[in-house]
Amino acid sequence: MGHYLSKIFLLISVPWLACTGNNTDNQLVVRKQNAILRTEPDEKSKEVKKLELGDKLLDLSQTATHESVLRNGEELYQSPWIKVSTPDQETGWILAWAVKPLKENRAWLLEKRMETYWGKSLYEQRNQWCASLSNLKTAEEWLSTWRQAIHLRDTMMELLARRPKQEKQLTYQWIDGVLPGFVYQQAQEAGTPNLYADFRFWQDKALTTNNKQDDVLVELYLSMYPVDSIESAFPVWTFPLDEQEFASQLGQGRHLVMLQKLDLAIREAPVLTKEIQEIKNMILEDILDRNRQYWQSVSLIIRELDAMLITPPAILTAAELDALRIRRAMFIQAAENGIRVDMRSGY
Repeated sequence: MGHYLSKIFLLISVPWLACTGNNTDNQLVVRKQNAILRTEPDEKSKEVKKLELGDKLLDLSQTATHESVLRNGEELYQSPWIKVSTPDQETGWILAWAVKPLKENRAWLLEKRMETYWGKSLYEQRNQWCASLSNLKTAEEWLSTWRQAIHLRDTMMELLARRPKQEKQLTYQWIDGVLPGFVYQQAQEAGTPNLYADFRFWQDKALTTNNKQDDVLVELYLSMYPVDSIESAFPVWTFPLDEQEFASQLGQGRHLVMLQKLDLAIREAPVLTKEIQEIKNMILEDILDRNRQYWQSVSLIIRELDAMLITPPAILTAAELDALRIRRAMFIQAAENGIRVDMRSGY
C-alpha cells in the first residue's frame, strides 16, 4: 500500500507562491480528458455531464469538505472537489485536478485545498497574516506576526488531526506551502503531518527590525534546535530514540544552560515573558515528568540538579525549586521509584 500511494501526484504548490491573495477571476477551463460533472462531491455520484477539453466553467467558490484519491491511467491523483456551473447553467461538482483558472494562478489549488480542510475564514486569516509578514519594521511587529503564525499553525494542525479517517490514505506534502517560515514533516505513521518553524527564516526577518528583542527569542529557539535550526519534537535536552520517542538528557548540563539563557533573555527582552515561560515549562516537564526516561546515569543527573539548587536560576520560583528537590531525592532511589535511568548503557 505504501508503494502504491507513493505515486500520488499532488500538483503541489511551490512555497514561494504560497502567500498570494484570492483569484479574482472565477472563470475555469477543463484541462483533463474524461472530466465529469457530478451531482455530489463523490466519484460514485450521478453524472450531470461529461466535459470536453477546453470547456469553460464558472467557479461558484464552494468546496467540499474532503479530497478524493482517484486513478487516471497509471497514476493516482489526489484532489479537492469544487462546485461549478456550465454556460448552459448546469451546476455540479468536479475535481479541481481536472480544471484550471482561465487566468493563470499557481496558488489556486492551494486555495481550494485550504478551503477544503479549514474553510474560507481561516484561509482569509492566513492571507492577512501573509500580508503582514512582508513588511516587518519593529520587534513588536515581528513578535505579533510570530504569535499569529503559531496560532494559525496550531489551529490548522488541530483541525487536521480531528478529521475522520478516509478509506484511501491521503498525503499532505502540499501543506509545505501553507505558511512561509514553516516546513512540512510527516512521521512514518500515516496521518500525522505537522508544520515546524524554520528559525533561520525567522532570524532573517528579525535582523531587519529596529531593535533586538525579537533577536533574543530567535537565539533561544536556535539554542533549542541547534542541529538544523528546525523546530522538532526533540529539543537539545533530549535524546531521540525513534521518530516519536525520546529520553531526557538530564545530566549533560543542557537543562541548566537553557535556564541560565532564559535568565538573560528575560532581562534583555521583557516583552518575551510568554515565550520564555513556555520554554521554562518544557524544561521542567522534561525533568519532573513521572513517565520520562533518562539517558544519563544517576550520578550525572544528581550533579546537574545540585548545580541548579546550589545556584538557582532566577527564573525558577520557590515552588519549582521545591519540586526539583523532591525529584532529586527520587533519583537517589531511581529503581524503587520506577524511574528508568542510564539508558545509554543499554539497561
